[in-house]
Amino acid sequence: MSNSGNYVASMGQICKYLAAKAEEYGVEIYTGFTVDEILKKDGKVTGAKTKDTGLDHHGHQLENFQAGTRIEARITIFAEGTRGSLTKMLIRKF
Repeated sequence: MSNSGNYVASMGQICKYLAAKAEEYGVEIYTGFTVDEILKKDGKVTGAKTKDTGLDHHGHQLENFQAGTRIEARITIFAEGTRGSLTKMLIRKF
């Protein structure tokens, strides 16, 4: 690497640092949860809903079924990139 005068950083460490800073300001970050629904009211995004769990491959509820959690907020940020499924929905809508 002959990038003299430039800095090299780990993207994972930068994200971890920024997440900690955001949480200090009261931001809630939900990692490790699949979100499959955008919550809307009066044409505005009001939050997101996590995916239901405990379904078989046909979508029928099993005994361990748990409905997804609705997370509503004044501001919702989708940080899944331009190829994310929810981002694609938002691009089509707006």
